[in-house]
Amino acid sequence: MATSPARAQTPAGPEDAADPDDTEAVTMPTVKLALPPEEKIADPDVSLLVILSSQYRAKGLSQTQNRPAVLMVLDVASSSGFYVGGFIANVKLAGIDTRAEINYQAGYRFKRGRFSADTRALFVDYPDYGKLPNGRRINYFEVRSVVRYDAKPAALALSYWFSPNFVGESGKSHYAEGVAAYTTKSGFTVSALAGRNWIEKPERFGFPTWWNWSLTVSHPLPAKLVGSVGVIGTDIARRECGGGQNICSTRIFGSVSHRF
Repeated sequence: MATSPARAQTPAGPEDAADPDDTEAVTMPTVKLALPPEEKIADPDVSLLVILSSQYRAKGLSQTQNRPAVLMVLDVASSSGFYVGGFIANVKLAGIDTRAEINYQAGYRFKRGRFSADTRALFVDYPDYGKLPNGRRINYFEVRSVVRYDAKPAALALSYWFSPNFVGESGKSHYAEGVAAYTTKSGFTVSALAGRNWIEKPERFGFPTWWNWSLTVSHPLPAKLVGSVGVIGTDIARRECGGGQNICSTRIFGSVSHRF
């Protein structure tokens, strides 16, 4: 159930103009035919985002039993807007002997003026654990789309996620999320998030339909780091939280990230 930041695209520069004096040629009587110059292929844009966090939460639910997490996001993007990437994080899930979550993803993103959009398909894998004791699989496929509007210093993003068969073969899953952010002149960014999750067979997943929310303040730090603190939670009561777990409650969190 991981989320991953999208990286804005940098348009490729114009191709260099051909110099006729440097072009190979075939000479014929009174005619000179120049071969077309070789096309230059832009190098892919590769980035690695590393996050050290007090916990890893997805859709408001802690994936580490409220313990610290290390998250890494790899993104390899072309100037055309297509990209591939991956995500990995340590996890600790009740009743499931797995230590890591890995996402494999591919998608397309573009920007037009103040608007940008991103759609990706991903497979969420728990490599050291494939099935629950009842035989149902915990790995799943998901499609995520987001549309953003950047009216600096404010920004708005709307997202929709869909899985045809969610964790534990719990059927179709729909998730909608909205984020509003504002950046002050001093560099602080305040963001508010609200999300809603619907699952076709909640009894198999162990959680009812729920709301999740967060309020976060972030600011650049020395050495190109970004620090964030905030509060995150859901509206799930403890008795309905996966059999009485303490992973749905409101918590204060903090993180430090760096993009390479």
